[in-house]
Amino acid sequence: MGTVRRVFVEKRKGFDVAAQGLLHDLRDNLGMHTLTSVRIINRYDVEGISDEAYSAARMTIFAEPPVDVIYDETLPVRGNVRVSFQHPLDEGVTGVIAAVVGLLTGSAQDGGFKGIGGQFVRRNLQAFGVQQPLALRFTRSDTGATVDAAAELSRVPPHPEMPELMRHCMRGEADAAQARRFGELWQQRVARILLEHWDDPAVFHLTAVA
Repeated sequence: MGTVRRVFVEKRKGFDVAAQGLLHDLRDNLGMHTLTSVRIINRYDVEGISDEAYSAARMTIFAEPPVDVIYDETLPVRGNVRVSFQHPLDEGVTGVIAAVVGLLTGSAQDGGFKGIGGQFVRRNLQAFGVQQPLALRFTRSDTGATVDAAAELSRVPPHPEMPELMRHCMRGEADAAQARRFGELWQQRVARILLEHWDDPAVFHLTAVA
């Protein structure tokens, strides 16, 4: 009997139509009005194929990465992730990034939730100024699985109008049309980064740590 690989696949927020439909059905038809969210996660157990075939199937047959989240072997638990940052908290936009990472992972700094009965502790799960190869390191506290991550957003250049518009906005000199134009171009660049370059290794660097 060969190795059995397990992969979990869940639709990303905004693409989770089936989960949202089930949520509304449970609330409206069964009276479960206090229910606030539903997740639908598909589990696949795979055996008898090569590593190369599994790797290809993982990203094409089992899931569509632009709309799916993929978990290998076990499901992560929110709050069971430690995050370390290469730069100090007060350097550049590290603090802003840490806030976003906290929302995504449940990790917090020393002011985070203390937990209940030793469980659900969220504080002291973020560390700063750590010597590591890339900007971020994520470590699951249950399995120890670790990945280093970084983003080179300069690889997705802004629209040529943006630098001048940004200067006007920052100086308080932008009129309503300029401010609106800057906002549109900013959101367009964010959309390009997330939708066109989500799997671009030149932009996003992910390295599993042995």
